Amino acid sequence: MSFVPITRGCVSMDSLLPITHRFGSCSGPIGLPVEEGGKRRHLQRKWNTKPLQVVAIHRYQDRFLRRQGRAVDATGVARSVLAAKSPKPKTVRMRFGQVVVGPPGSGKTTYCRGLQEFLHGVGRESRVLNLDPANDRLPYECDVDVRNLIEAEEVQTELGLGPNGSMVYCMDYLASNLDWLEERIHALPENVYMIVDCPGQVELFTLHDSLRKVVDHMVRTLQCRLACVHLIDAHLCQDAGKYIGAVLLSLNTMLHLALPHVNVLSKIDLLGRYGELAFDLEYYTDAQDLEYLLHELNADPLASRFEKLNRGLCEIVGDYGLVQFMTLHVEDKELMGQLLKGVDKAVGYVATGQGTTPGS
Repeated sequence: MSFVPITRGCVSMDSLLPITHRFGSCSGPIGLPVEEGGKRRHLQRKWNTKPLQVVAIHRYQDRFLRRQGRAVDATGVARSVLAAKSPKPKTVRMRFGQVVVGPPGSGKTTYCRGLQEFLHGVGRESRVLNLDPANDRLPYECDVDVRNLIEAEEVQTELGLGPNGSMVYCMDYLASNLDWLEERIHALPENVYMIVDCPGQVELFTLHDSLRKVVDHMVRTLQCRLACVHLIDAHLCQDAGKYIGAVLLSLNTMLHLALPHVNVLSKIDLLGRYGELAFDLEYYTDAQDLEYLLHELNADPLASRFEKLNRGLCEIVGDYGLVQFMTLHVEDKELMGQLLKGVDKAVGYVATGQGTTPGS
């Protein structure tokens, strides 16, 4: 139903009232009488009405306009009343969680199981999402399993790919079917804490775009507040070259995934089995002044040939100044609690009696 203002101070009701109305002795399309120059003028025709009938016409027109969600202002221009009472946008409750990545053997699946049990012990409901299509032995209860969509073993058989190639194919397939993941995340309760167990292929979270696309979709479209927990086996601290490589891997992962990041030295309880460290454990958790490790590297005849390269890599880590590590022993409740607090701080999670709220 359209409205066309005709002139200043008057409106036409022909477009608003498609039928003929009768008020006493007046009949025909209703026009809006207005005062102009001290004389009463009508837009459509002169009305044979009495003053009380004109007042009744005005009241009827006002009621009609309000029923249609419109009103007439002082200048006679129709405006919307319901526009000011437009419905508020639907509130989307944020979902909190962590994306667990790391090289093979770093303890990702064990950590996910331990974190699920730890959260249950402290009264926080959680759900585990398995995004590893090659993990056929899950020690935890899994609510979302990517193997229901695609399995790495089937890809290897049908396409003749190797383990790494099939894994890349599976993650590309998941990134192309994000609606499958979205439906299952929406089916989860609103206040659950999500634990995302990812594959261990390093190229997936350092070079390839598929996992990053999945994470970006969860953050931007599904309004998930996620932190990346990157696990590194603590025994790498025993070798200077391996430790520098692990630090570079952590830095690369931070820059590639672009999430709030918590780096972790896992299996810290087994560190003593590999001998004494060259420096205190705090030195390795701070990951600063890596130049002190160059002396140990230069003692190796093979590594000494790349002294300039090693020095440049150490300087890159120091220039960024982003990498630090927390320590983890899954069965140590104190270390698990400290790590969980660090992740909660990274995503702004505040645990309350009524659910979760973003921190200030």
